[in-house]
Amino acid sequence: MFINALIVSVVTLWLQVVSSVDIDIAGVDETDFAFVKESGGLNSTLTGTNTYAGAINYARTHPTRDGGTWAGWCASLMVRAGNLPSPCPSAIECYRKSTIISHDVASAPSGAFHWWDIGQYGHVAMATDHGWALMASCRVTESWGNCIGNTDVTAYTAATGAKYLGWSYDYNRAEIADVHKPIPPTPPSPTWPRSATEDNGVPDTNYYARQQIYASHHGYVGAINGILGPNSWAGTQRGLRDYGYNGADNGIPGVNTYMAMQRLAAKYGYTGAVNGILGPNSYKGLARYFNTL
Repeated sequence: MFINALIVSVVTLWLQVVSSVDIDIAGVDETDFAFVKESGGLNSTLTGTNTYAGAINYARTHPTRDGGTWAGWCASLMVRAGNLPSPCPSAIECYRKSTIISHDVASAPSGAFHWWDIGQYGHVAMATDHGWALMASCRVTESWGNCIGNTDVTAYTAATGAKYLGWSYDYNRAEIADVHKPIPPTPPSPTWPRSATEDNGVPDTNYYARQQIYASHHGYVGAINGILGPNSWAGTQRGLRDYGYNGADNGIPGVNTYMAMQRLAAKYGYTGAVNGILGPNSYKGLARYFNTL
């Protein structure tokens, strides 16, 4: 009798723990519904939602969720970043209330929503560009905080074993304000004029800023400020796959990265060796291309 009572107590306690964990990973909680109420209420129309740029800005300026981790709060991130008036208790429930457009990852415009069937509650992320997405997950390539950032959709699917369910314009009938409008690539800033590196082969701030613009065409969404970091190098490496780079997109440049850069430079006048040692002539060819961006 004592053993049976003990077993019942243990099972009851276990179920309580599981229930608390389930609530924690459901995707949204009362704070998100309060957020929606403050933003206009559950019956708001699409006109109150954020633009894509606004959603990205929210994510980049909120590295934590109320001071804690974003892990397990994918739906919450979509609601808050998008200022969406349509929260569901979980990602999978909102998937069922959204209209899937395609299963072609690359065709998703910036601001659309990617959906997965994984675990009990599913997963959702917001499309950025070039097949990448903003998500609340510890499995992101570009970390923006505590389990939040930008990552390759196909790579995430492969790494987790999740079933990709496709992408939709809407999140339970609400959309990012400009999701149907073409979002142009980041234009060269007027504060970053032509790089003189094309003439003298010496990298300057404008050269590095234009390399960041190049990286922005391949998933980099950070600042264009002429200061290269791991995220802008990772974007550069993704772009260099067109020129034979086959290493990791880890933001750490090495010989393989530099050899691919020389192959790119060769398309723009560089005639030297492809040896992974960047010199003035390599930089001239690279700058000749970067100055066109």
